Amino acid sequence: MQIVDDRPADVLHGGANGHDCCDVAAAAGVSPSTVSRTCKDSPSISRETKERVRRIMAQLGYEPNF
Repeated sequence: MQIVDDRPADVLHGGANGHDCCDVAAAAGVSPSTVSRTCKDSPSISRETKERVRRIMAQLGYEPNF
C-alpha cells in the first residue's frame, strides 16, 4: 500500500533552508511540540526555554510555515 502525502514539498523536506521543527527540537533538547508552542508564544513554555528554542531557530535559519 502506498501512502500519499499531499503536504507541500517544503514541509516534507525541511523548508527552504533544509531544516524542520524536529531539527530545532533536537538541537534545543526539547520536543517538536515545544518548538511549535514557542512559535505560537504559548504561556505554558518557560521564558528560558523559549529563548533557547528561538536562538536555535535563528542559528539554523528556521522559519515556521504556518
